[in-house]
Amino acid sequence: MTNPHIETLVNFLRDFADANADSFDPDQIEYLKQSAHAIVILDQAVDELIKERDSLIQELDNAKTNH
Repeated sequence: MTNPHIETLVNFLRDFADANADSFDPDQIEYLKQSAHAIVILDQAVDELIKERDSLIQELDNAKTNH
């Protein structure tokens, strides 16, 4: 994860779910854990898209300077 705020949010959701497992419906706890997992997956997808974008920008810049 490149965004520290995302990591903080994910850790909070996981910690909250673990600390309150006996206070909430099990489905709610599972939803929190699934939400944390989904955030991680989405953050990784954003990282990959940023890399792809940067690569395409570089290719475009290279094409401009070679013509």
